[in-house]
Amino acid sequence: MQIDPAVLDRALQREGNLIFNRVTSEARRLLEHVFRSAGYVSGAELDALAPADGVLKAIRDLDDLSREDAVLRLEGTEGAAFAVSPTVEIAIRARERQRERLRAQWANALAATANAEKGALLEAFAAALFEEEFRITARNVRTDTEEFDLVLEPRAHTEPRFRSTYLIAECKNWRSSKVDQGVVSKLATQLLLRPGHVRQAFLLTTGGVTDDAREQARHVYMAERIEIMILDADAIEAHLANVHPLRDLLAEVHRRLVLRSG
Repeated sequence: MQIDPAVLDRALQREGNLIFNRVTSEARRLLEHVFRSAGYVSGAELDALAPADGVLKAIRDLDDLSREDAVLRLEGTEGAAFAVSPTVEIAIRARERQRERLRAQWANALAATANAEKGALLEAFAAALFEEEFRITARNVRTDTEEFDLVLEPRAHTEPRFRSTYLIAECKNWRSSKVDQGVVSKLATQLLLRPGHVRQAFLLTTGGVTDDAREQARHVYMAERIEIMILDADAIEAHLANVHPLRDLLAEVHRRLVLRSG
């Protein structure tokens, strides 16, 4: 029986994704570092993996990953050496290709000049971004009082903290001006008035966010337990520069909102 190479590649990619998603976010950063170091580290390169904690900490962390089948432990001329496992390497390369497509969509949204085009291109980027973690159930939803750019529902693998019945994503292609307090207040009011008591929303912008807007998001969380999680241009571009799952970014944004509001 001959196995189709494409089928085998997809199976290996799925296995690699399972491993990559199973380890911690810190371990994923370590795996990506090894991957970008030609997929192999040894000797002095191990020092660079944990400059604050030392080479022994790096080796312990990599040994833990070897038990997860994420890396292979080898013996090199300078002692312990580690290589990204073939299945995880396949998965990371597939993630990099997906990030390249997202980066292209982001660049198109930033380059748009006409208002209608700016909105449509950013919403297309947001849909491609969020579909990694959620199901996109609707776009440009109009009601009597408001319009929502995206409506999201959790998938089976969605991070538990984002398991609302559905979530809202609001997109602002505002490179020349910052998202201000009024935008956050308006979105919070829309969530309060929407049937079903939606309590979570993502606010994505191609520009910056004022301090007052972030403070308003914290106030809304403390007063109403409504979570408006802001994804500004800096956060998006940092995310697009790596291959970490979207859940890592969203969990960090959620953590900052909740902890700073406590």
